Amino acid sequence: LKEENFDLRNKIYIKYSFDNLVGSSSKMQSVYNIILKAAKSNINVSIHGELGTGKGMLAKTIHYNSSRKEKAYIAVDVRSYKEQNIVAELFGEYNSLKESQIGVFEKANLGTIFIEGLECLPRQLQIIIQKAIQNKEIVRVGGTEIIPLDIRVITSYNSSLSDLITNDKITEQQYFKTMGIPIDVPPLRERGGDVISLANRFIDDFVKTNQIGLVNISSEAQEKLLTYSFKGNIQELKSVVELAVVMCSDNLITADDITFNTYNTLENFLVDEKTLKDYTRGIVKHFLDKYDNNVLVVAEKLDVGKSTIYRMIKNKEI
Repeated sequence: LKEENFDLRNKIYIKYSFDNLVGSSSKMQSVYNIILKAAKSNINVSIHGELGTGKGMLAKTIHYNSSRKEKAYIAVDVRSYKEQNIVAELFGEYNSLKESQIGVFEKANLGTIFIEGLECLPRQLQIIIQKAIQNKEIVRVGGTEIIPLDIRVITSYNSSLSDLITNDKITEQQYFKTMGIPIDVPPLRERGGDVISLANRFIDDFVKTNQIGLVNISSEAQEKLLTYSFKGNIQELKSVVELAVVMCSDNLITADDITFNTYNTLENFLVDEKTLKDYTRGIVKHFLDKYDNNVLVVAEKLDVGKSTIYRMIKNKEI
């Protein structure tokens, strides 16, 4: 059991080592520089970024490269608790008749606790939790004993600080009392070539897990990935790439194997970095798919000549 535990810990350390981080873009290099500094200290950390940008991965990287790596790492999303139970779940509950319930903060003592969704709580609950973070001590619900904590707290927010304050999600004063080191994680669409580096990592991981032979990604498929906005960020890229591995032939992912979700709104459409010609082709193809390749109907809907659409089909532009 000791050997197995040792092996598992080593695998975790390797998985979350700095050498295993993917991303050479200047924005991510700045992020990695900050988390390297954070890992060398015990300071609290606040991570900001859109959903799916890998905030949890960064939190684990900080923990498993710190002096606390042998201790507990506990991730908790406070949105998953019923509002009336949150304080008891986090701080524990005193019971004079039987063994008291230990909360999440105590379970993470000497280690790291990663908290998500704090901005979604009512203001009073935010203040209670932030006070515990600031003072590094708790009192169990129903008890009076003050329990000191030696703990690093990493908080995660799905918005920038300015948006949180503007939208009255948190108060500026309370935030600055507990923020520690702030880290802003850029969305995937602002990371340039990191998209391809991450795609290759996901491909390698997927083929190893599923014992599939070596799979490559064509230049056309890479270009298709680079021109997409990825509103779901890294999580969406992972899903797209894994599906492409399954759907590809001859162990080569082509552009046709890259399938994006069809829920795109106009906002997503405009975020995609394409030429006007590419946008035009995309619009025509969308209408052809919608109207079963009926060129006459599509020409009427788009108010263009049918010869234009026939020419695009002949030239394999759509």
